[in-house]
Amino acid sequence: MKTEYEVKVLDSDFTAIRAKLAEAGGKLLQPRRMMKRYILDYEAADLQKSNAYIRVRDEGDRVTTTYKLTESRSVDGVKELEVEVSELETMIEIYKNLGLVVHSYQETFRESWEVDGVEVELDEWPWLDPFIEIEGHSEQEVRSLGEKLGYQWQDAVPGDVVQLYQDIYDIEDWEISRKNKIEFGPVPKWLEERRKK
Repeated sequence: MKTEYEVKVLDSDFTAIRAKLAEAGGKLLQPRRMMKRYILDYEAADLQKSNAYIRVRDEGDRVTTTYKLTESRSVDGVKELEVEVSELETMIEIYKNLGLVVHSYQETFRESWEVDGVEVELDEWPWLDPFIEIEGHSEQEVRSLGEKLGYQWQDAVPGDVVQLYQDIYDIEDWEISRKNKIEFGPVPKWLEERRKK
């Protein structure tokens, strides 16, 4: 399986980030677009303990399906197998016929850049402040580009996006990743009531 080397950094000034990326020789790969994700697992899976799932994602210009395994909350703690597929709905139906069910539908906005082989995503998720994700082939690549863009390593958040939700809301990791719908709009009451003071 491929190891993901990635971190997230909270930064909502996308205009400044774009300027830094351009100055660093970055290339815009995909402009801002909505992405739609479907998270699948077995119906009887222990949602509180599961650290793996299947994702089918419409990325705007392509559709992918991915097996993701979170081994730890570290820069290299996520493993994945990903392949491009031709049809989102058909892929979901294939998984359903194998006994998996859709546990969550998630919307995000993403703008994709590349600097010296390192991917930089300008991400917007419902009920979070905007952030960037830096993903490379090694921790050193990720660190180096982060520093080049003016970020401190201690400000980086490793692991998946769930950690960012947990920084704001008093929730277990499975609660947000397995909610039926993560869509743009007001913060749902169940989540707002658990906002950290």
